[in-house]
Amino acid sequence: MKLRIQTDRALRHVYPGVMVSCSQADRDARYREQPVFLAEVLSNSTEDFDRTDKALLYRSILSLEEHAIVFQDIPKVELFRRRTAWEPETYRIDDTFHLDSVDLDVPVSRLYRRVFS
Repeated sequence: MKLRIQTDRALRHVYPGVMVSCSQADRDARYREQPVFLAEVLSNSTEDFDRTDKALLYRSILSLEEHAIVFQDIPKVELFRRRTAWEPETYRIDDTFHLDSVDLDVPVSRLYRRVFS
């Protein structure tokens, strides 16, 4: 699903890898505007955009609490949280992280269960 972001300069549309919106008012059939959590799976072709321009766009969304980057080639997750001023937290294959935005514990090994077994 498309994410619609109104910036100071323009209306932008992007496609996150995973998006969670909990707002009952955020139910347009074509897009969401108030996500609490977003995730991207890095690939060689999108890494620069995902880590720079897209990450800055995401952080401009007032409802967003957490943003995760999931690595494709190695079992690693970087988690960024608004409450920590978007400082990265790194998690590896044997770690579990908690998503406050959706009250969910995520074992990194589960994300990669069919990739790195």
